[in-house]
Amino acid sequence: MVAKSELANTLFPLGFAEGPAFCNRDEERERLKANILGGTHTYIMGVRRYGKTSLVRQVTRELSRKRSPQVHTHSIDLFTVHTLEALDALLRDAVGKLSAQFLPKNKRILGRLGKIFAAFKPELTISDDGVSLKLFSESASTKSIQELLEGLDQAAVHYKRRAVLIIDEFQQIAQIDKHRTIEGSIRNVAQGAKGLSFVFLGSERSLLAQMFEGPKRPLFNSSSERMDLERISADDYRGFLQNAARLRWSRELSNNAIESIIGLTDRHASYVNILCRDLWRGARLPSSQMVHGTWKAVLKRERHQAYQSMMALAHTQRTVLQALAIQPTGKPTAKDYLTRFNIAGSTMTKSIDVLMEKDFVRLSSDGEYEVIDPLVKGIMSERP
Repeated sequence: MVAKSELANTLFPLGFAEGPAFCNRDEERERLKANILGGTHTYIMGVRRYGKTSLVRQVTRELSRKRSPQVHTHSIDLFTVHTLEALDALLRDAVGKLSAQFLPKNKRILGRLGKIFAAFKPELTISDDGVSLKLFSESASTKSIQELLEGLDQAAVHYKRRAVLIIDEFQQIAQIDKHRTIEGSIRNVAQGAKGLSFVFLGSERSLLAQMFEGPKRPLFNSSSERMDLERISADDYRGFLQNAARLRWSRELSNNAIESIIGLTDRHASYVNILCRDLWRGARLPSSQMVHGTWKAVLKRERHQAYQSMMALAHTQRTVLQALAIQPTGKPTAKDYLTRFNIAGSTMTKSIDVLMEKDFVRLSSDGEYEVIDPLVKGIMSERP
């Protein structure tokens, strides 16, 4: 039983949302589970801080309880990977750690793993942290990367396990020399895999989409399925927040308070947690007025983050961003709209293209261009 004083941290973490902090995503969870168990690789599309990693962590946590087949996962992050050598080292470590998980707990010899990874001079080590498999390579190459991943798949099949390799910031591969050959190696493994499932994540949606959906890219039609992660529904958040309120104050929030939370954060998972973390730390049941006051404090405290994200934008792009923050529109080149914000039609069109590519702006289900990040929206809309 979590103490009431700790509920803010438990239900609204600033990091990954898992267990009691995880809100719904039932359909996405079941689909991702089915893909993993069925050997369908998945690339997950969603704007920054929408909960992609939290979804994957929740799913793998649930799958870890499965007995047949046993599911083993490992995550790597390519954000700081800029060379083939760095990628090779990261994959050798990941494949070694995943493969070592297949060994029975009472078995401390390489066995079949020694033959599968013979080219990498495998060494089995035992420490307080458990059993680990070290793999070595004299020189990094796209061939060795393919052999590593093929070996992981063979090991999973031999031990009747399901291996899941989660690769975050996958679009970073496009910045490495010979990246098309690397993509081709991953494609070759993905198409023939029987015991290995890939989950690809990325913070730059347009680049990730190009890698899997560009007809001239190696990963095009590579047995991978796209999953689009949208905002959690308002109804799901209403239920989650009311349950959280009952746990904290033994009472329910007013409809106005609930709608204020949902409206101010635009149901952006990260900002729902930032706002509610502050609210749930208080002793009083929040009113709508308290929600608005706390949100203003959040904007003031976090505004440096918004400024940093906007620094890469040209002045004209920031002008368009501010216009859309103040007044979302489905007709950005309409004369009255351009006149109100003193923007030229050509500038508006070009800027919106850039802002959408960089995930600052999206086209809503209502057909309006709107600012995605509620922090940026809140700060930009309050400026003169």
